[in-house]
Amino acid sequence: MKRFLPAVCLVALVGCSMTPRTVPAGVDVGPQPTQEQIEAAARQYPMIASLKDPYAAQVQGAYLIGKGGFRNGLAGIAAGQPSVYWGWLIGFDCNMKNGFGAYMGFKHREVLLLPGGRVLARPEFLQPNN
Repeated sequence: MKRFLPAVCLVALVGCSMTPRTVPAGVDVGPQPTQEQIEAAARQYPMIASLKDPYAAQVQGAYLIGKGGFRNGLAGIAAGQPSVYWGWLIGFDCNMKNGFGAYMGFKHREVLLLPGGRVLARPEFLQPNN
């Protein structure tokens, strides 16, 4: 049992690695997005992050971080999805409501704009209390 627990912890942490910032050669992330596309992608965050009150979320200060990717979790890989999604990282600040209806203050968030225009929320930012 003493040897089994560290192995389980190691496997559980495999999907919790940092966001890859270096895009491998040959990976197409699409053309650099315009400022309008950057702001539109940031405004999609409240809907794709499943916030309790997405219409009350306030998004400000969207900017382009650069090329990068989001790692997919073990469940996604097992379902046949890619291990890393590559695209353009977009940073912004978002003010959301907590379970009591009070605003929590602006916090940094990131989304990934994929070449086809699809937007993914960073997995560790999916819960509004982070």
